[in-house]
Amino acid sequence: MEITERPEPGTGNRCRFEAGSQPEADAQMHTAETPEPPLETRFAVLAQICRAQHFAWRQAVVEMCPEVDAADVGTRMWEITARETAKAYLRRLDLSKPLPPQLAQHFAWSSTCMDEAVTVTESPAGDEAQVIHHACPWFDWHTRLGLLAEDRSGCDAWFFTVVDEVAKATAIDVRIETIATLPDDACTCTRRITQHG
Repeated sequence: MEITERPEPGTGNRCRFEAGSQPEADAQMHTAETPEPPLETRFAVLAQICRAQHFAWRQAVVEMCPEVDAADVGTRMWEITARETAKAYLRRLDLSKPLPPQLAQHFAWSSTCMDEAVTVTESPAGDEAQVIHHACPWFDWHTRLGLLAEDRSGCDAWFFTVVDEVAKATAIDVRIETIATLPDDACTCTRRITQHG
């Protein structure tokens, strides 16, 4: 009997089976139709799964490492994430043009992927841009779970580390500041990116 290899559906794993055979337990089974959710639904659900997983690992830290400040772990996680984000952004930046509008657009793109409502404003010269979040599911989750104090610190860690990494890698004096946040009772989270020199 021929032995064939095939990828298991939905995985990168490979399995071996005898062509034309079926395990005995499957002999009385039939393949059920699995609904195919639309791409938009898959994306929205995946975004929520990512957020749920973030708070699940945070709770695991609380339960398994009670001597460790879970908020500090969260901030560190966002710093590490930001270093990887900065690497991705650096591959797409045009260093012959001002960085603030480019960084603001990259931040907005990432935010939109995370289902956040965001707009960008920029100065005519391109030496300043603002990233303005009008609504954010991270803020909603932090509020619902009673962790609002960790919302801004996590976002600031991500934004500031990305800009710091870009500034170091390019030797361009680009800076960011937080000028308003939803956790601080403002109507938006607004961050200002500027380029100097």
